[in-house]
Amino acid sequence: MDPSFRQAALFKIVEEYFRQKNDVRYRPNVELKGKTKVWKIDALVENNDGSRFGLLIKDWDRTLGINQIRQIQKCCYDVPLDGAVVVTNSFSPSAISYAKRFGISCYSRYEILSKL
Repeated sequence: MDPSFRQAALFKIVEEYFRQKNDVRYRPNVELKGKTKVWKIDALVENNDGSRFGLLIKDWDRTLGINQIRQIQKCCYDVPLDGAVVVTNSFSPSAISYAKRFGISCYSRYEILSKL
């Protein structure tokens, strides 16, 4: 991997990670109609078995908190989706705890880069 890729925008890193997988389809910037509203998510991953997962990608300098985890959780219930994945540079402890309770996967930039 090109060393400069480590500094790339988080969206590009996540897209590269999912594009390497043969059993998923990655669709960036998706609008999904739920029961209560139209949700805009950063990406949708669809597995070959038909399961769908919403992606929330935040390339922030600050820590991602519980409010963003709650938003993707609401989207999962409203649409419905089979689950969610959140990728950012850093999570607050309460965000990780909340995500675990509801089965939302959390990954840091460094965890994704280590899988490429």
